Amino acid sequence: MFFGFIGLILGFFVGFVLLCVFLVTGFKVDVALLTNITIAMATIFATYIHYDSTQRQRKERIWEINKTILLDLLESLAQVISESKAALEEEVQSQDPEYRSSREPNPTVYKKFKDKQEYGLEVYSALMDEELLKALEVAKSNEEKINKAVFEDETTDTQEAYEESIQSYEVLQSKLRKFVTDVSGVKNT
Repeated sequence: MFFGFIGLILGFFVGFVLLCVFLVTGFKVDVALLTNITIAMATIFATYIHYDSTQRQRKERIWEINKTILLDLLESLAQVISESKAALEEEVQSQDPEYRSSREPNPTVYKKFKDKQEYGLEVYSALMDEELLKALEVAKSNEEKINKAVFEDETTDTQEAYEESIQSYEVLQSKLRKFVTDVSGVKNT
């Protein structure tokens, strides 16, 4: 919008300068010249409108193709973050010997997210942004490292592992939200 306004002002300015140059030099303007100038300007506007329409259609097609997987991925990621935060809170509270847990863990959200993540990386990778793919791969590798450190090596504290995992997921969530906003065109409307 802003650049369109600047372009309009520059166009009027350049047009006014050219008109002044033609009038000062004694240039004769006839109907044929005005017709050709009008046709040229109309062609330029039509080309711009066609180009803009093509770009919008391309963006809309990309959004329609990616919409389901991206929204499902966002939903399952939000569930994983919520579950991880609840598990972290429970881990912190379990330090108190009198604490009794009333929360039911939901490990299915992790599997659901992992499935969506794998599907996105394997199937939709050609249609996704490079930065988003990198964030998905980083989150996946971080989760694998954290799981290995906690369950196999037992070198990482569970609380520390949850914090690292949540941080990794939140970075992925912000990049995924940015990508969804860009692809969906929400900010362009």
